[in-house]
Amino acid sequence: MTARDGVNVHPMDHLLDSLHIASNMVAVFSDRLSEHDQRLTQSSFITGQDQIHPFATELKDWLKERARISKMCLDAGIEDRRMQQAEYQAHLLVDPALAASNHPDLNLTADQRMVFRKLLAEELRRRRPTL
Repeated sequence: MTARDGVNVHPMDHLLDSLHIASNMVAVFSDRLSEHDQRLTQSSFITGQDQIHPFATELKDWLKERARISKMCLDAGIEDRRMQQAEYQAHLLVDPALAASNHPDLNLTADQRMVFRKLLAEELRRRRPTL
């Protein structure tokens, strides 16, 4: 674990943050080149000294960086970590709700507990994020 902004963060989270930054930078330079292309002709990307436009160079560099970080994420098992985090968060949400449904102060019947569990499952499925 390492500290970032006063919070302990797993190194894989830093790696994933780096991937998001690289992806955002690719989007920024793609947009800038697109805007530049709309204002000028295709041949204007090359300056008078036959140099590639700086935005094109930056885009190329960020594409390489994004690919490099993506490979590191695959190697580090980022997807496995995401799944572990999702399962942990599900337990944080569902376990207390199920325990509360069994609490004697609620005085729920077995049928009412089953209805509650069914409704909870439906609500969680309805709210799940799309990947």
